[in-house]
Amino acid sequence: MSCVKRSLIGFTSAILLLFPHTAFAESVLDRVSRTGELVAGTRTDAKPFAYLDDSDHWTGYSIELLEQIRAEVQRELRRPVQLKLVAINSSSKMMAQVEQSQVDLTCGSSSYSSNRDMDIDFSVGYFSTGTKLLIKPDNRLGSEFRIGVVDGTTNQQVLQHHFPIAQFITFENRTVGLEALRKGQIDGLGSDSILLETLRQSLPEVERQNYEVFPATEGYSPETYACMLPQGDAEFKTVVDTALLQFMQAVVNHVPSATAVIAPWFGEAGIIPSEEPSLLAFFRHQVTTYQSILQPPSEPVVSDSNSSR
Repeated sequence: MSCVKRSLIGFTSAILLLFPHTAFAESVLDRVSRTGELVAGTRTDAKPFAYLDDSDHWTGYSIELLEQIRAEVQRELRRPVQLKLVAINSSSKMMAQVEQSQVDLTCGSSSYSSNRDMDIDFSVGYFSTGTKLLIKPDNRLGSEFRIGVVDGTTNQQVLQHHFPIAQFITFENRTVGLEALRKGQIDGLGSDSILLETLRQSLPEVERQNYEVFPATEGYSPETYACMLPQGDAEFKTVVDTALLQFMQAVVNHVPSATAVIAPWFGEAGIIPSEEPSLLAFFRHQVTTYQSILQPPSEPVVSDSNSSR
């Protein structure tokens, strides 16, 4: 064996020892092509994006988008692909499972941030919201103000910056935080405005009027929801981005099968109908910004018959 060949083998072995999980890693599309299964992490508690309904079935806007992604992956690979959903109710755990290749992607109600982008990649954004507070109108934001937040969220970081002398109380999820607010244990619950409004709508009508999402206009910081993807897998990211942008373009073009997908969540009779105009404006912006990615749009897939739990 030549010295050069021995050196190459030694160098390759060193790379494998230093980077055992990244060296020669299987891409997502290669793995899905081999297994026929796209594994996606999502939430069970983020209505109207991803949650379990009364029949214990996953539903929501982000679940519909995952179906669009599954269909695009299937078209790309030219073979049947099933969607397997995995419950992950923490953004930090979502990141970890994507990094460790335990799931192929996550889509729920997670926001893009530059800090998170250092360890994972993100798809194009598919929803725009902002950090706000759910409070009683007679509450005043003073030094004694107690703010509840879900631990580890971008909302927590934003609100701690805006209210440095407030007392912060962390909760496992927003539902627990809402109960604390109703019992007077906190003065405000911080989260994304769309999720807070959904929580407010879930209250009995008589009680609902006792709460408001504050401030009424722009939030303390904009938040853009996007899917979390493995870092450096450009081919898979392009497929995901294409699926999302084709769907958004179809909604903007008023394609019936596409508008039917968002109607239960943001249409006139949807859970949060007031969000529809701003959502359409956001879609137009995304389609214009990422026009180079778009291929001729195909019909969005509404059926979730290929999804499994």
